Amino acid sequence: MKTILYLLVVCVLINTACKTDIQHAKQVKSRIEGNCEMCEESIENAGNESGVSEVSWNKHSKMARITFDQRKTKIRHILRKIANAGYDNEMFTAKERAYKALPSCCRYR
Repeated sequence: MKTILYLLVVCVLINTACKTDIQHAKQVKSRIEGNCEMCEESIENAGNESGVSEVSWNKHSKMARITFDQRKTKIRHILRKIANAGYDNEMFTAKERAYKALPSCCRYR
């Protein structure tokens, strides 16, 4: 019983320590092109910055929920980074070189 309680406490502490706390948060939804789980990982990695922005992308709807600190960044900067990773979105089109560098399963055009 002590072991289970100990593991529960450790899990809660790890979850709390790893959770990003974005101050002055604003949330925006944006359409971002992509196809698969690899796209999801790439899109989220391109847009996530600890304490500044967090991106959660859904491959079925192709919609991303973007939470960001509006005092530290702008939605344009986040969407530009995602486009630079090869993914078209509502504000920016990915450069051809970045798009062609995507794995074949991620190419949506």
